[in-house]
Amino acid sequence: MLWEFIPYDDFDDSVDAMTAIGFLDQSSGLYKKITRYHKVQKRLPGNLKAMQKAGTDVVIVANYGLPNIPINSAYANQTDILIDTKYASVGATTADYGKTLKRTGAHVSPDRIVDAATCLLPNNTWFFKGVAHVNFWYDSQATKFLAGLITNPKKKQSVQTVKAATGNGQFVNTDEKQNIVPFSAGKSTNSSGTKNTNPKNTATAAMKSPATGAHWSLAVGGSGLAASGLLFALYALFGKKRRTTQPQNNIYT
Repeated sequence: MLWEFIPYDDFDDSVDAMTAIGFLDQSSGLYKKITRYHKVQKRLPGNLKAMQKAGTDVVIVANYGLPNIPINSAYANQTDILIDTKYASVGATTADYGKTLKRTGAHVSPDRIVDAATCLLPNNTWFFKGVAHVNFWYDSQATKFLAGLITNPKKKQSVQTVKAATGNGQFVNTDEKQNIVPFSAGKSTNSSGTKNTNPKNTATAAMKSPATGAHWSLAVGGSGLAASGLLFALYALFGKKRRTTQPQNNIYT
């Protein structure tokens, strides 16, 4: 399962590393499966654009504002704790955790941490700050807005149309109760993504969400470096004990 999460550009190095320590047999059925999947990964950008052209309402949602799992050199990447923002968004440029980008523009976040202009579909990609992986809370403002994005009306959605309809832009800032709050210079917002002080949000000033309707949409996530980090951690642990022959009954093949 870890192979699904290997970023496209890291696949060859991961194969070499796992082969070197005897965890992958390149004559195995597993190797055939993952190489086929790797080819599918390469088609993702073209597939998304083709689906959009054919009429599918593509909505890409990514989270940021949290550091990566500290087990490899990508520890400073912007993530939702598990998935790198640049992969979940299909191409965003992000500052290292604790730093900012030296750029401005229509698709740069107010805190200058994310530039969505480099995304595959910059006008169909939204970012939530401070929300951890699969940690949207029931009935919170952030969750209501997310639900509106992925259960959309017949009118095609874009960053511009959603902003006009809801007042929420491409970048959504959250507090520790997952209320949607403005980006304010010098004020700290939700950076832990884990502290749930109010799992059922009872705020009276609920933010509007796009109206729901019977219209297909595709919500897209992405793969981060967590899996490749684990694989290379294994390589670091066992690399010096390199096997010259493939062990029998290897559970990884």
